[in-house]
Amino acid sequence: MEHKYTGPFIRAPPRPRRPGYSPSPEPTEAELRAWQARLSIGNPPPTSGIQQWIYQGKYLVQLHLVTPLCSLRDRLWRMSLGRYVWIKRFHAKSLRDAETAALQLVAGNTTVPVPRVWLSLSWSGKHYIFMSRISGATLENVWKDYSPETRNRIVAQLRGYVAQIRTLQTPYGPRICSTVGGPCGDARLLSGSKGPFEDEDAMNTSLRCGLPFHEETSAAVRAAHSMHHPIVFTHGDIAKRNIIVEKETGRILALIDWEHAGWFPAHWEYCKAHFAELDESWVAYIDQFLEPYEAEWVADKELCIFWHPNSMP
Repeated sequence: MEHKYTGPFIRAPPRPRRPGYSPSPEPTEAELRAWQARLSIGNPPPTSGIQQWIYQGKYLVQLHLVTPLCSLRDRLWRMSLGRYVWIKRFHAKSLRDAETAALQLVAGNTTVPVPRVWLSLSWSGKHYIFMSRISGATLENVWKDYSPETRNRIVAQLRGYVAQIRTLQTPYGPRICSTVGGPCGDARLLSGSKGPFEDEDAMNTSLRCGLPFHEETSAAVRAAHSMHHPIVFTHGDIAKRNIIVEKETGRILALIDWEHAGWFPAHWEYCKAHFAELDESWVAYIDQFLEPYEAEWVADKELCIFWHPNSMP
């Protein structure tokens, strides 16, 4: 029996379109058949009895042999070296190199707790960092259990660590780039270019998808993108999921996931801390460990909603 939803229907607001946007025409039947034919090349569906038998045999081997062996391998790893070593895999060598350099830069010049890098390598087209495993709880899992006093202690620690990070001096002048001077790994840069950008104006132009100021540019975006900020070292993703704490005391044991780190305008850390953050109990504390840049965040949120509405919560 088919069940249909009969409650109130809420229609999402129409997605804003770029100037000059025109929808793509619907594909013809011939185009659909050609596309289906291309998809089947190299992986044809089983048709004969022998092909079906081979297909089922592969499935059973995967289910009853490969999967249990992989599970056993993972369990043995967690019981041995995995207790002390964390392996992080990257799809791009540039991201691996940027995070390695960020961890080493912070560890060597501040007292901010970060994992220790043991080894960085590439193998079989994949890129890895072997680093120390931090035993503790992610703040995301325990934040709701903490009292206001414990939360304030955590925020005070973060404020001191952010202050140390911002004392690091860029060797690249006004350029906005990764820790090693290459393209930025920041997931917020959704408009195509990841840089490096020659200066803040070039980054702002990229955030506007290459459009100059015009009569339809909002006052908030025009004002924020007319400002200039000092270039500082930026973690780029200070969120509860990237903070490991001692569960009983709330002492911060490590600030992790530095793949988005780099040299950015001073307001960027504040914008990224708000970006896609849903927990209002955490948002209320952001202004206590980061210098507020409210005007810049309002402008960046407008651009996110206009160009990339699916990226916002």
